[in-house]
Amino acid sequence: MAGAINVAGGVLHAGLAPDEAARITDVSVTPGNVLNAGGDVRIGSAGRLAVTVRSATDYSKLRAAGDLVLDGAVVPDVQGAVAPGTALTIATGRSVTGTFAGLPEGGLLKAGSQTFAVSYLNNSVTLIASATTDGSVGGTVPATLSLTLGAPASFEPFTPGVARDYSASTTANVISTAGDATLSVADPNTATTGKLVNGTFALPQTLQASGGGNFAPVGGSASATTLKTWSNPISNDLVTVAFKQAIGANDALRTGSYSKTLTFTLSTTTP
Repeated sequence: MAGAINVAGGVLHAGLAPDEAARITDVSVTPGNVLNAGGDVRIGSAGRLAVTVRSATDYSKLRAAGDLVLDGAVVPDVQGAVAPGTALTIATGRSVTGTFAGLPEGGLLKAGSQTFAVSYLNNSVTLIASATTDGSVGGTVPATLSLTLGAPASFEPFTPGVARDYSASTTANVISTAGDATLSVADPNTATTGKLVNGTFALPQTLQASGGGNFAPVGGSASATTLKTWSNPISNDLVTVAFKQAIGANDALRTGSYSKTLTFTLSTTTP
């Protein structure tokens, strides 16, 4: 029997195997599963209690005549299977205060292939073998490419005879579950590709567009202008699509409204 024990650091082994007892020569010790302490036992925050479990009836135990104070870790070495529901009382004391590190009342302790619930009730520390099995949980994501445009872009009135760049913008909300995605814009009109028109009159200079990078002329359906690319899935990415229209000092402008219906496309090569 030992006296009071304070494990401020290192490992306290509850009980000794025969070969372990044989290596101790300076004092007389008896091999067995039970370590009896005649006083208080404290497992400090840097200390550990090692417990060997060979079967439901063959496992090491700590028995304190005084109070048992827990703060450090418990380290079980499970060498044999224990049936679910089996209770192993690994430590007792006049009172039990605190808990092993990270293991509140009812906490689960994984040891090898087994899991134990930990209880500190009735002035004891008990490991109760739990029944465990693997189960799966999951969900599926449907293939999605979604493109929603904001209000139409509208330039302020063009002033004839004055060289100036005009700006307008809209938004594009993008949702994609693909591995990559590309947002592009194109003018399907083959007669006045990329140019705003007013009846039969077209602006001399090509409309330019940008999705956050450099402006580029709006191309036709076969050569759409890339606005933005993604290399991963995205959800509700709001892209500001900017337009720039250059008007030259000598550009002839017809009274009325200039416009063009453009085609915005969200595409992918890795659906």
